[in-house]
Amino acid sequence: MRTCYLTIVALTVFAVSGCNSTVEQKERPASSDTGTASQKAGKVAHDIVKETDEAARKAGREIKKAAAGVKEGWKEAEREDPIKKKP
Repeated sequence: MRTCYLTIVALTVFAVSGCNSTVEQKERPASSDTGTASQKAGKVAHDIVKETDEAARKAGREIKKAAAGVKEGWKEAEREDPIKKKP
């Protein structure tokens, strides 16, 4: 019986303390100086992804330009040396 009462009291204490901590977090002003290490790591990771995305887009544009040059060279070679079809 004592175990049952202790369990109920412990659960009640945990429930009340959980509710209070949520209210305190909402009332605290958000400050950029109080960032944790995980928040800073997340920001750095976001910046890296953004830079990588920009670099990938730039590489994609360069590849398209190179592909257009290859296509033009192919067409020019066809005009200079047409393949003769056998009858």
